[in-house]
Amino acid sequence: MRYRIKRQAQNRLHLILERGRLTKEEADILYYALIERRDVVRASVYVRTGEVSVQYRSDPQELLAYLDSLKLNEESGVKIPSVSARATSEEYKEKIIGKLIRRYMKRLLLPASIRAVFTVKDAIPFVWHGLKDVFRGKFSAEIVHASAISASLLTGDFPTASSITFLTEIGELLEEWTYKKSVDDLAQSLALNVTKVWKVTDGPDVLVDIETIKAGDRIRVTMGNVIPLDGTITDGVAMINQAAL
Repeated sequence: MRYRIKRQAQNRLHLILERGRLTKEEADILYYALIERRDVVRASVYVRTGEVSVQYRSDPQELLAYLDSLKLNEESGVKIPSVSARATSEEYKEKIIGKLIRRYMKRLLLPASIRAVFTVKDAIPFVWHGLKDVFRGKFSAEIVHASAISASLLTGDFPTASSITFLTEIGELLEEWTYKKSVDDLAQSLALNVTKVWKVTDGPDVLVDIETIKAGDRIRVTMGNVIPLDGTITDGVAMINQAAL
């Protein structure tokens, strides 16, 4: 991987990749390659600018040598979790930044009459959801939003209607982001993260990669370990905690 050092302080590095903008897959590889290292305390990967910020606790030359040899493709050998918290955060940051840019570009480039048309267009879904809840006899936040937006539109206060709509959209995005992050964190905490198992052989047990285990093989699971594969107990006695189910 080719890069240049933008800034280096005590136990901190800020790098700029020569390739520029990263794909989500490349950013995941780089992020998880860094945070899995024992000498890395914290890492941030910026997809848009192709920059990396790393806080480390040992000799930076070893870390830089590792980055020199790292490949941002399948050959990297970096294991990425099925649920990427970094990708989720990046996705919602992009959505929020996009909404902010569009809002201020409208204010700078469009006349008030055109902005009013966009305000009405953006307000229609909120008013519709509020009316649906009214007809169902269900009191909800959507009714409050719809009432505030409708009152602003009927009085001709389009800037206020636009602000309420914008803040409501941002609030919904933040709520969705928080929910999804919670689900991602829970999924990650329940992930097995088992890469090796003890395979039972005719001689001593052998520690092997879990990918090499085939149907019919026998593995040994000791007290306190996670059961990594579906199977049948053939020997021994155990108490199994099923709380994760």
